[in-house]
Amino acid sequence: MSPALLDAIPNAGGIRPTAASAVRIGRAIGLIGNVCRQWLACSTYLTRLNQSEWDCALWRLCGGTLRALDIELEIGGTPPQGLGPLLLVANHISWLDSFAINSVRPCRYLSKIEVRTMPIFGTIVKNGGRGIFTVRESARDLLRTKEDVTAVLRDGYRVGLFAEATSSDGRRLLDFHSGLFQAAIDTSAAIQPVAVSYHTSDGAPTTSPAFWGDMTMGQSLAQIISAPSIIAHLEFCEPIVAGKARRRELADEARARIAQKLTLEPLEQTAASSAPHHHNGQTAQRPEQFPA
Repeated sequence: MSPALLDAIPNAGGIRPTAASAVRIGRAIGLIGNVCRQWLACSTYLTRLNQSEWDCALWRLCGGTLRALDIELEIGGTPPQGLGPLLLVANHISWLDSFAINSVRPCRYLSKIEVRTMPIFGTIVKNGGRGIFTVRESARDLLRTKEDVTAVLRDGYRVGLFAEATSSDGRRLLDFHSGLFQAAIDTSAAIQPVAVSYHTSDGAPTTSPAFWGDMTMGQSLAQIISAPSIIAHLEFCEPIVAGKARRRELADEARARIAQKLTLEPLEQTAASSAPHHHNGQTAQRPEQFPA
């Protein structure tokens, strides 16, 4: 069993745990069971599925992760419909981001190369998520990664890109890296910006899901499991047609559209972040069932 999962299981504190600790223990046990199911699926049948079958399988598995942690999912805007190449671009707060997005429209994500050799999680990302691995901070590897993303888009898959190239506490939007937007230009794939945010059941923003800085996976899991309530909100912005635009222009436009959907701490404004930060007031919708 993963040490991170063991670290996240709270001490019941005696023979009669409180209701809150019972909930935490239940979430931890549910998460462990979900991870085991994912690992088993990724070690057996997931590698043999075609795209539509893989979409449905990943949708179920990722939705199961959210349910195990009692995380509710809200959707605003219109998620992309049908199959076909798509570069889905989002801000990055937590490892939960990809699970939330995959619970609506599964994507293949970029992951740092170190994840590939991690016990359990490496198998899940490589076989289940069909991850595209990259060497961070390597300009030489960027070209190979761009070619890999281009090939995946040409094969008709969706690719998920956290364009900040790191995570934050969710209270700010970092600059977007533009290099991989070239893959959308080269394949004429649409670009779908998605604003990711988390709040509690009373609507207050929460940093409980944030996985950033020097935080360990065990600390992140313990923080999520201990949170009274977490609601993941995905706001699907208007898609962007790459056309003849330059990749820097596309990255700036995607960032601006996401910034419009989020209420953030003020930062030094760049050309990419000059859009006002506010919610669009659209009523969140429950996610529709993913088509078989």
